[in-house]
Amino acid sequence: EPYRRQRQMCIRDRSLDGEELQMQLSRALIDYLGERGMKQADVCRASGLSDAHVSQIFSGKIKDPKASIVYKIAHAMGITVDELLERAESYEDGE
Repeated sequence: EPYRRQRQMCIRDRSLDGEELQMQLSRALIDYLGERGMKQADVCRASGLSDAHVSQIFSGKIKDPKASIVYKIAHAMGITVDELLERAESYEDGE
C-alpha cells in the first residue's frame, strides 16, 4: 500500500499536465507494444484488466490513471513504470 501511494504521487508530480502526460503515456505504451510484438489483448490477459479499461488507457481517454493500473500494464509488458514514464516524458523533447 505505501508503495502504491508513492508511485501515484510520483506519477502526479511529473512536470507535465495530466492531459499532456496521458497522451505521451499512451504513445509510449503503443510504442512498447509494437517493440515487444504484443497486442492489447496480451496486456489484458497478463494484467488481469478488462479489454475496455486497457483500450481506454492506450487511447488516452483516461486522463489520470491510477498508479496501480499503470504498474499492472507496465509489468504485463515486461517494463518498469519508470521506463514507461521516462519514455513518455522523452516525447516532450520532440523525440
